[in-house]
Amino acid sequence: AVVSTQSTGGRERRTSETSVQEKQLTDKQKVSREKDIVYGKVTIGYQNYKKIVPKSTRRKQDPSTPKKNKPYSTRSWLSQIKSWKQSLHQWDNPQVGLTARAKYSSNNTD
Repeated sequence: AVVSTQSTGGRERRTSETSVQEKQLTDKQKVSREKDIVYGKVTIGYQNYKKIVPKSTRRKQDPSTPKKNKPYSTRSWLSQIKSWKQSLHQWDNPQVGLTARAKYSSNNTD
């Protein structure tokens, strides 16, 4: 961690800048994150999504598995997992997933 002193308005303030690369995940966190991802991948929605939408045709707005090895905070990780699982649920019924995907495509041309 780098500690720096900043002068603001006549006062000095010490700040600690810990870069994201310096933070390491514990073994417990790694196992927990892997379990979170496995739970998402065994769902009907994920299986349908994987069959219907090949990786080569996936777009930015399509569901993507969170990066388990990045040192996100617990709150950020849980938020990403929740969002990912919710987006996979639209694929529980493949027709609904395709409709949602087509609707997004027609609204956003990228």
